[in-house]
Amino acid sequence: MGRTIFQSACGASFGNVTISDLDYADDVAILAEIMQALHLALQIMDSETRPLGLQISWQKTKVQSLSDYQLPPTNLMIESNTVEVVDKFTYLGSTISSDCRNTADIKIRIGRSSAAMASLSHIWSNPRISTDTKIRLYNSLVLSVLLYGAEERHLDTFDQKCLRRILGFRWYDFVSNSTVRQRTGQPPVSHKIRQARLRLFGHLARADPPLEAASLLRATTPAGWSRPRGRPRRRWGDQLNADFSTVGLDVATAWQRAQDRTGWETTWRGATLPGACVPE
Repeated sequence: MGRTIFQSACGASFGNVTISDLDYADDVAILAEIMQALHLALQIMDSETRPLGLQISWQKTKVQSLSDYQLPPTNLMIESNTVEVVDKFTYLGSTISSDCRNTADIKIRIGRSSAAMASLSHIWSNPRISTDTKIRLYNSLVLSVLLYGAEERHLDTFDQKCLRRILGFRWYDFVSNSTVRQRTGQPPVSHKIRQARLRLFGHLARADPPLEAASLLRATTPAGWSRPRGRPRRRWGDQLNADFSTVGLDVATAWQRAQDRTGWETTWRGATLPGACVPE
């Protein structure tokens, strides 16, 4: 892989950091800012892997342009193989859209979680099964699917509907959201997401700076860069700053405290409280 990247000069800039490829098990994502570099990288990778007895699955290989401001490229031809250009692609369990929004991923996750809820209808409606048991099943079989991707407000709403179903409440019962939370002892999904986000930040803050994920967190905007027109989207770093505020920390203090693994664990575990309420 190193020879492929070196010969093709692939890479995408994120602030002052350049990332060329993302590797996980036998999955590889090659990043490039121009199509010619990506085309060359795929040709080189094909020629480098053949002598090793490895074969690229061109049917599973896709090209995706992550930009709102450019027209999507056309399909690529590598030897006699067509590499399709797609608008959406599922990578490591998450649906990535060309417009860099998470709307499609949210819909898919809620759909899968809804299917899981429906398949367990006989559990939710069984009066002989305790609420505590139902909640444990819900956390392990439904929320585990839902929480793999996150847009908090939509997921909180879905979570609330599921808990009402588990408790047997109907829409005409006029039971408040806070009552549902108190009866189940469940924190809102948004609190669990915040907890996971702060936990991940701790790992990245303690990681060696050369690690790509850690270097991206520390990346700064290069000189001369100008933001495209329109309202800027909320970045992961912006959300982290809001999370720091919920636990009473500023950015500098959070970075400092995260260096202590045990102390930071106490901090992120305190970011969600059992029985906490969501707005009515």
